[in-house]
Amino acid sequence: MEFGNPVFLWALPLTLLPLLLHLFFHRRKTVVKFSSLLFLTERERYFSFRRRLLETLLMMIRILILLLTVLALSRPFFKRFSLGGAGTAAIIVLDDTMSMQRLTSSGLSAFEQALVQAEALLKYLPAECSVGLLTVSGKNDFGLTRDTSIIARALRNCSVSGSGNLKVV
Repeated sequence: MEFGNPVFLWALPLTLLPLLLHLFFHRRKTVVKFSSLLFLTERERYFSFRRRLLETLLMMIRILILLLTVLALSRPFFKRFSLGGAGTAAIIVLDDTMSMQRLTSSGLSAFEQALVQAEALLKYLPAECSVGLLTVSGKNDFGLTRDTSIIARALRNCSVSGSGNLKVV
């Protein structure tokens, strides 16, 4: 397991703050002898046990909330996770319609920028990953393959077309 923001793990000792406060502000029993209250001692024991149990549960819930907050802020993730050695399948969906000819702030057309990002994605995929290409026009579609060079060649051969034939099922 790795963490996206390991800086927040330094706050883990702060999760014990409710326990320290509980121990510091723990109520001590004071014995008060009063003749007319001697019949109520059994009832008082029940209420004190119930109060102690409630305070303990509340303290544990507070610790758990702080612990989960610290872990959520540190963003834990598993670097590699696969079931039974199965790899990941990735499909690159490329919009090759006429609307992708517009220029972006980088000076490239939106289509050229999409091609650059798709090729960069191919470089970062692990070797056991299957990759496929799906274009909106349907001209340069390729099924899943583990050979990323086929998809890279197909991306280089892609161009903007006049229509979109992508059907969502």
